[in-house]
Amino acid sequence: MPVKQYTEYEKQTNGDWTEQNPKTNASMVAGLELESFSVTKAVSSDTLVYDAFMIKPLGVCVINFDLRAINAKPAQEHNHYFTVPEKYRPSLQVFNAGVGGVYGWIQIRIDPDGKVYGWGKEGATTPRGTLIYRV
Repeated sequence: MPVKQYTEYEKQTNGDWTEQNPKTNASMVAGLELESFSVTKAVSSDTLVYDAFMIKPLGVCVINFDLRAINAKPAQEHNHYFTVPEKYRPSLQVFNAGVGGVYGWIQIRIDPDGKVYGWGKEGATTPRGTLIYRV
C-alpha cells in the first residue's frame, strides 16, 4: 500500500520556510479503510469515553476507553464495563493491562461473547485501557 505523506515546515527568522520531518498516520495509507463501531455500556458510571474501530483489510480491532466515576465491585472482582457488537468480537479471550485511576494497574479482557471486563487488586474507579485484537 503506497503511503501519502505530508510535510511540516518551520518559518525561519529570515522569512524562509525550512522543511521538517515528514509525518505519516494510518489514515494516509492508501487502501487502509477504518470502520468505527459503538459499544454498549454495562456499568454505572458518569461517562464512557471511547474510540473503537476496525482496520478492515487487516481484520484488526482497536478499542481505547476511559470510564469515569464508575460504581465498581470491590477489589478482586471482575467488573463488566461494556459489550462489543457481534461483528467485532474476537474468537478467543484477549487480555491487556490498563490503569485503574489512583488504584494502580488493572487487567482488562474481552471475551468471545464481546463482554469487556476489568479486574484490579485494589479496585478501580476510573479505569482506562486499550484492547487490540484480530477478528
